[in-house]
Amino acid sequence: MLDWVERSELWQSSAMRPNSRGPRQRGAPIILCGHGMSLSVDKGTLLIRDGLTHYPQERTEHRIFQGDPTRPERIMVVDGSGGVSFDVIDWLRDQDIALIRVDWRGKTTVIAGGAYAAGGKAWRQQMELQADPKRKLAIARQLIDRKLAASTATLRDCLSDTRERRLALEVIGEKREVLHSRRALELSDLHGIEGRAAKVYFNAWVGAPLQWKASKRYPVPFAWKTVGQRQSMATGKKGKNYGASHPVNAMVNYAYAVLESQVRMQVIAQGLDPQTGFLHAGRRGQPSLVLDLMEPLRPVVDAAILRFAIGETFSGADFTLRPDGVCRLNPQLARRVAQIAAEAATASKDVGLSILRLK
Repeated sequence: MLDWVERSELWQSSAMRPNSRGPRQRGAPIILCGHGMSLSVDKGTLLIRDGLTHYPQERTEHRIFQGDPTRPERIMVVDGSGGVSFDVIDWLRDQDIALIRVDWRGKTTVIAGGAYAAGGKAWRQQMELQADPKRKLAIARQLIDRKLAASTATLRDCLSDTRERRLALEVIGEKREVLHSRRALELSDLHGIEGRAAKVYFNAWVGAPLQWKASKRYPVPFAWKTVGQRQSMATGKKGKNYGASHPVNAMVNYAYAVLESQVRMQVIAQGLDPQTGFLHAGRRGQPSLVLDLMEPLRPVVDAAILRFAIGETFSGADFTLRPDGVCRLNPQLARRVAQIAAEAATASKDVGLSILRLK
């Protein structure tokens, strides 16, 4: 248990402390993790008690006052356990603070502050664009092009020169040329371009070395010595991205969940319909527009996670390998990953009304 405590303290000390000295601008999230988290309304304020992840540990408290100009835009609960009351939900709604739950699978739930209220000029323009096949395709085409441009930057900035990286850059460059050409493309063509580019992009990650502390107490699988393939080996023969079987994929899943929550908040704040998209469509209840606007930002978040993963020295105590082969992050490490993703997403706000300028 000593290694677990040391690693928890390490990641906790490096994570953002919302109650630290100095001004905090509106928008900086409070990120909670561990067991026994609680949010309550106390004397008109929101009293937050962080969870416990190791022993000994001093429980952290945060108090948010009504109307505080530095109050966070969102409170993120990363895995763990705890509870909230109806009074808390009402308080968060009145103070325009979203409460977002991110579980260990990378799934998000907006518990408060995420009500959809589309309307106005932005919404009407969104509906007009979505109803026009040519303009809808033009927007989808631009989203894919932006994603490929950001993917190119991530490959060049974060990975060393390998045959797979050179192939990925070549293929992505060719796909961008197709997007920039006058060739007529259907939505299925765009999905094909994105799928092929994503395959070579993530293949270029494979083999990048990871640093580990030598420890007989917490050995790690040989496959964890380097970055592995994006698909999980714990979800069947074909493999899916959820239920990560590799630490880097587990980090990416958390990061994408954070990105989704950020984009969803911006979409709702601008009066847009999160379920009416241009590139993603078809499944009822799917936040198609949110998924659309995430695409150009995924490589930006990838870059932040890659730099972190390649630049740190990890321990087996940072992760738990479940009996079904799924890898879970130490709660304090998950909090640190969520912070990194939130910072990367905030620094690249290429979402919302910008898509409506693609006339």
